Amino acid sequence: YKMGQEQDVYQGLLGRMPAQTNKRIAIIGAGPAGLSAAFYLRRLGHEVTIYDEHQKAGGVLRYGIPNYRLPKEVLEKELELYTTLGVRFALGKALGRDVQLPSLQADSDAVILALGSYHHANLDLAGSEGPGYLQGTEVLRLLSEGQQADVGRQVVILGGGNVAIDVARSLWRTGCNVTVAYRRGRDEMPANRSEIEEAFAEGITFVFDVAPSQVLRGADGWIRGLEVHQLQLGSYDLSGRRQRTESEKKSVLDCDTVIAAIGERVDTPLLTRLGLSVSKHGYLEATHYGYRTNLENVWAIGDVITGPSTAAQAMGQGKEVARIIDRTLMGIDRFDTLFTTFSYDNMVGKTLYEGKAINAVKLAPKDRHLSFAEVNRGYTGRQARMEAARCLRCDIKIQEVSNG
Repeated sequence: YKMGQEQDVYQGLLGRMPAQTNKRIAIIGAGPAGLSAAFYLRRLGHEVTIYDEHQKAGGVLRYGIPNYRLPKEVLEKELELYTTLGVRFALGKALGRDVQLPSLQADSDAVILALGSYHHANLDLAGSEGPGYLQGTEVLRLLSEGQQADVGRQVVILGGGNVAIDVARSLWRTGCNVTVAYRRGRDEMPANRSEIEEAFAEGITFVFDVAPSQVLRGADGWIRGLEVHQLQLGSYDLSGRRQRTESEKKSVLDCDTVIAAIGERVDTPLLTRLGLSVSKHGYLEATHYGYRTNLENVWAIGDVITGPSTAAQAMGQGKEVARIIDRTLMGIDRFDTLFTTFSYDNMVGKTLYEGKAINAVKLAPKDRHLSFAEVNRGYTGRQARMEAARCLRCDIKIQEVSNG
């Protein structure tokens, strides 16, 4: 993109597409998993239609990841390729409401459920009913759509996962004073290490080893604080983490808004109504490595079968299921035809650049406040070429040392 050569890549993909197979694939969910499956299945010559309940494609990439991590113009640029390839989108169509699974099964050669895990987990907390108590996923969605989230100036966020950190860093960028309260320690937070480090660099306040007790409200019904129990650290459990028990010590975190970001869940009731098998954890059941559900010609991938995970894992499953479905429909494995074959020898080629790794530029913390500008600025075109040409043949280096 930075070198202005993406159209050449697009045309190269089109030129290598095989004859149309006249096989129809319906994908429910335009998030990372569904988009990945569509990318490969369309390039194999199948007709692909992606259905999604939102008005725009992207799923969590659009509605869950803030602009400072993934600018929407970058996402829109990536989605251009799908239009070029001929993938069809049916947006604003929710499964079970606007689109019925039996109809899709009848009209398609294969159906892929890539529904994600966007429903928030509930926290039974006294005083949570009323204004000022929000869900983290809803806040991220509103911000992604350019809407105002109904938050005050002093915000406490409950949780230690990626949603909690994303909400904290997003609201800090809108001028809020933000505190993240988590029931374990910093090293036990499930959020990405890099995101936690960036949140600390931005000056966001963290309170560890506390459990929420109740939301405190004034006579007018508005939040005036969050009461928390200090947790005592006990022995280590089987997961290697120290057990926590509530102590008698309590404190109040001053705030006018409390946001729960304690996890996401699958829409289990919908899956049950559709006649799909559900695991004891509430996820859609699919065969391991095969992604088949209990319904004929219906596969499932992504967070709907694993619970909340990463976009990368969901995209990987989309790639795997594309191969499986193509092989099932065509009777042969054609997937490797999508990729260039390389041959290698034992000759050591000339390394164009032998310097140290080039680190991508990051926006300084002082320049991030009140701005959703992208933090990781990436490489320039020249830097990208230098890094790509840098020698990574560690086996050669080891051999040279041992011979010396």
